[in-house]
Amino acid sequence: MTLFSKFCLIGCCLATLSLQATDRPNIIFFVSDDHDFDLMPTAAFETIPADVAPTIDRLSRSGATFQNAYLTTSVCTPSRYTMLTGRYPGSSYSSQYKKVLENNSQGSPEFNLGVEDDGQNLAALLSKSGYRTGFVGKLHCSDRQRYAEIYAETPDNEKPAIKIPNEPRTLDITPAQSEAMYRTEKILRRYVVEGIGFDWAKHVYYGNTKAHNPAWTLDAALEFIDENKDDKEPFFLYYATTLVHGPTDWANSAAHANFTGEGIVDTVPQAEGLEPFSTIQQRIGSKYDEEVIKSRKYEGLAWIDASVRVMIDKLEQDGLLDNTIFVYVADNGVSAKSTLYEGGTRASMFIYYPKSIKPSVVLSDVSSADIAPTLLEMAEATVSDSYRTDGKSLVETFNNPTAEIHPEGVYSEIGMARSVVKDGWKYIAVRMPTWKAALADPDDPLSSVYRIGYTTNSGLSLAMICRYPNYFDHDQLYNLKDDPHETHNLATDPEYAAKLDEMKALLTTHLEAVGTPFGEFIPGSDTMEPSWEANAQAVASVVELRKGGAGLKGDPSGAITKRPSTQTHANQKALGLEILSKQAE
Repeated sequence: MTLFSKFCLIGCCLATLSLQATDRPNIIFFVSDDHDFDLMPTAAFETIPADVAPTIDRLSRSGATFQNAYLTTSVCTPSRYTMLTGRYPGSSYSSQYKKVLENNSQGSPEFNLGVEDDGQNLAALLSKSGYRTGFVGKLHCSDRQRYAEIYAETPDNEKPAIKIPNEPRTLDITPAQSEAMYRTEKILRRYVVEGIGFDWAKHVYYGNTKAHNPAWTLDAALEFIDENKDDKEPFFLYYATTLVHGPTDWANSAAHANFTGEGIVDTVPQAEGLEPFSTIQQRIGSKYDEEVIKSRKYEGLAWIDASVRVMIDKLEQDGLLDNTIFVYVADNGVSAKSTLYEGGTRASMFIYYPKSIKPSVVLSDVSSADIAPTLLEMAEATVSDSYRTDGKSLVETFNNPTAEIHPEGVYSEIGMARSVVKDGWKYIAVRMPTWKAALADPDDPLSSVYRIGYTTNSGLSLAMICRYPNYFDHDQLYNLKDDPHETHNLATDPEYAAKLDEMKALLTTHLEAVGTPFGEFIPGSDTMEPSWEANAQAVASVVELRKGGAGLKGDPSGAITKRPSTQTHANQKALGLEILSKQAE
């Protein structure tokens, strides 16, 4: 783990950026949700027509677009943690993740961590350096203990009168449920300010939603820009849209325009300048095949682009565009979500800043953990020695698009898997601790699959297990240039033994930096030797699963009769330890 003890005391002169302290840039950090790296038209990838998202296409071609950007993980919560902190999810020291590591257990970063409350994150550091910081949109990475404390401190007459799920199960909610959503959103605002360190927050979603409402979040974003456009101090806006995560019936969302993160509102949000969805639908539908529109989420992507256009038009109108950094990144891919394959961790990412970034396609291998240190450097932020990041500044790539930022390779992690990418090669290590392997039930192999995926999200695990034939291989080596879909595992081929050893050594460097147990690389209390015998039950389960007819969308044949609901890491571990205890009797 790197101590971020350098970069930019206020007033220093940057060799590459030549910014004056009084002319520090505004920053908009735009995070989209659930789309593959090549499913947004950018200068690096031209698989999607530019007219689906013309504003994003134009911005990317006017800035630095990263062709080989990798996310540190492939599901929402840990990915957003990285973006807000610059740290790997496995480096988290949040209250809930500390419990995962108790008794020197193997780390399993997924939906079990949150942003710490010590002010060592991007927003808090920028705030301390004179920026006005704002948060709008999807959170999904709260520290549960800190949130519970803020909830407990909330006066009873301001708390929800009834309990509601974080994501309402239906759009048909009662007035009481709507009131509960309204009050919960106000508590979320307090959490973002008091628990994370933002100065301002409005229109916050805890997590996913049953209806997208970009006008609702844009209203808050435009309000924040308006409040700060004339200030002498710069602003930082973190804007996290819910698009294009499900539900993907965009028209249904548009038809429920009064459904927001605050419940049902009397006045339908009307973000000035936002293209109506009906116009988007007509524009896209007149040009492209219906199946292509649906499978590639064209309408949802166009809705994202319409949101970006509103922001860019607002900045231009207020004379702020030339001095505003605009960062775009998707939180995870969807075709390989919850894995470390390209469709999960490779990112759609660009940085636009016309004052000092020339148009370029950056070929360097980079990480989403690099965004925070890059912005801190460009903002000339004051950073103390106590701030820890796993990322590195990307400023060098703005002038040299082939600069080697990560000679040690780019690292990613999810649940029971870790990976490293370098120069077109990827190594994935899958290591199950003893308690996780114990969840494989020889008397019920089909249901076992749900419990022994990389993460505790059983639905995601099933889809990816069915899609990727090498999912349970404990060592996986891929030549991404020759095998971009990662179907040919070279780890057992003697011809590539030296490459396998090289990539394992790189991964070891990252694991030692994170410093928590993982398999034989860093043994812990629940380490087991990786072997085909150890994974035999998993492989047998997959074979039976496919025979039963389960596919990418679940179990249409009904072959799996005991599918458990999505469990927490703590519940799964408790069950595994109980099984091991009984086996030892």
